[in-house]
Amino acid sequence: LATIDPDLVIYMCTSGSFLKGNEWEKEIRDKIEAITKAPVISTSQAVLEGLKALKLSKIAMWTPYDEDITKREVEWLRSNQIEVTDHQYGDIVDNLDRGSQTPERTHYCARKLDISNADGIFVSCANIRAIEVLSRLEEDTKKPAMSSSQATTWLAIRKVGISTPVLGYGSL
Repeated sequence: LATIDPDLVIYMCTSGSFLKGNEWEKEIRDKIEAITKAPVISTSQAVLEGLKALKLSKIAMWTPYDEDITKREVEWLRSNQIEVTDHQYGDIVDNLDRGSQTPERTHYCARKLDISNADGIFVSCANIRAIEVLSRLEEDTKKPAMSSSQATTWLAIRKVGISTPVLGYGSL
């Protein structure tokens, strides 16, 4: 990456960047920035900034992770003043299997969440297809919906100076 002189580098993994907390996530960005000499963002950073931009402090969350990683994410979000009012997980251990989930499956799983006490919906994991169904999820629930990939893309385009909204992929 350093040899292409990038404008921005993205560490695109939700669980890989939140798993050991905010200091760990900052260390990852600092190490990559030292090597590439480029600004670096992480998916966890983007998730927090996206939730803040949408003014979401209470969310219902679906993940493809196992129970342990999902519970760790709930705790990480709580440590960042985000209450998870309901969460469900897909228990998909293999990363390739996560990536092969269809957007329709993601939509179906997110719709099973109890959103009655939530300000919005968060679909975690940068390796699942959710961007395509966020607008439909918002239409169905009348609440903002955000995914890891959407938040990362949103933050990345802003970090490189693009402020034009991208329509059709959720409120963010």
